[in-house]
Amino acid sequence: MRYREAVIRYLPDLFFSLVTSLGATVAALSMTDGDYLSHPWFDLQEQLELSTPRWSNWADITSWVWTCSEVIVLLTNRKRRALHDFLAGTVVIVVQPKEKSTPLATSPTSAG
Repeated sequence: MRYREAVIRYLPDLFFSLVTSLGATVAALSMTDGDYLSHPWFDLQEQLELSTPRWSNWADITSWVWTCSEVIVLLTNRKRRALHDFLAGTVVIVVQPKEKSTPLATSPTSAG
């Protein structure tokens, strides 16, 4: 696989990761330091989810739909290609290693 195919293959995952990370960063930066530190961990997670921008939630849903589509496409085609394989024009090839032939063990001869 060349770099071009590798980049195209992982571009959707990178995009969704960047968008959702940006949304989490915006949510964290919208809180003051005192507000952030005053919440227990579980409460802080709830507070951050409430502060997350709406577009980030759409990115989460779209990422989930993408992942489900990948699995469905993977399971329904003969070559087991996922959507990212079709985008990049790649096919995964599994090469089985050749079995090494082991030399026959020779039995020690007894001097007679």
